[in-house]
Amino acid sequence: MKDEKATEPKAKAEKGRPKMEFDLQRVEDFGYFKATFSTMASLLDCSVDTIRRNMRNTENDFSKAYQKGFANAKMALSEAQWKNALSGNVTMQIWLGRNYLGQTDQTEYADKDAIRAVEFEYVVLK
Repeated sequence: MKDEKATEPKAKAEKGRPKMEFDLQRVEDFGYFKATFSTMASLLDCSVDTIRRNMRNTENDFSKAYQKGFANAKMALSEAQWKNALSGNVTMQIWLGRNYLGQTDQTEYADKDAIRAVEFEYVVLK
C-alpha cells in the first residue's frame, strides 16, 4: 500500500526580479525639477524602461510622488509670479491679466459698421 501524505499546495514562486524600492522623497524632488526619465534612471541606477513602467501607472506611489513634486513646483512658480506682479512688475501684471483674467489688447466695438463708415469717410475725404 502506498503511504498517502497530506500535501499542502506550494506557494507560487515570484517570477522575475524583485521589484525595486525607490526613495519616494527623491522621486518627488525629481518631479519638482521635471527630471527626464533618463536622468532619473541614471540617478536611481535603473533602466529607463523601469522608470517608464512606474510612471505609466498613475496609481502607484512612484508616479504619485513625481506628480506631487511637479505640483509643488507649479505652485512655487505661480507664487513667484504673483509676488513679482504685486511688487510692481508691469510685464508680469499684464501677463497674469491676460492668462488669469482673460484680458486682451483688442477693443471690441458695439457697432462695427459705423466704425467702418467713419474710417471710409476719413480715407475718402482726405
